[in-house]
Amino acid sequence: RSSGPRVLEVLGELDDEYWKGGQHSYDPAPIRTFLALVQKLFGVTERPDSDECELKSTAYEAIAKMIENHPESARGIVQQMVPEVLARLEKTFETQILSQDDKYQVDRNQALLCATIHMIVRSFDEEQVLPIADQLMEKLLKVLSQRQDTATQEAIMAMGAVADKCGEHFARYLPHVLPLDRKSTRLNSSHSQDL
Repeated sequence: RSSGPRVLEVLGELDDEYWKGGQHSYDPAPIRTFLALVQKLFGVTERPDSDECELKSTAYEAIAKMIENHPESARGIVQQMVPEVLARLEKTFETQILSQDDKYQVDRNQALLCATIHMIVRSFDEEQVLPIADQLMEKLLKVLSQRQDTATQEAIMAMGAVADKCGEHFARYLPHVLPLDRKSTRLNSSHSQDL
């Protein structure tokens, strides 16, 4: 069994302890370390063997931990993650689904990316979310329209975070969200009855 996931878990734990104190906020060395770790972790998720031993999932969990505990001085790095995560999410929409395994992989990848978006939005202030809200909602609504199981749940949670940060400005998205949310609710109810 690969030790990769455990190593990434330890990285996440170290990051938690290292950043949450805030005493490193203005030290450039830790910021460079933060950037290097994020780049390495995103690289792990692209490895050919990333589907083995939950390597991809654990890498995204470590990224989420870093986002959750990042200092204010690393906010710019987290902001730079947004286009990367959205580009990866867009790529999942282009995947040709020919089998149940393909469907599972798309669902899982979308769920991991939506969870990352959720954590990014939670860590931002309102003024940092509002300019990117349209981009975020466009991709999240697209995930919702595909009606994947896990990805749908994560997309709804990410939308909730966007709504929380946008406040009354979120009303503009409701005409697009509500019809898809009702469809997802009916779909989940149908799945429950089949079990």
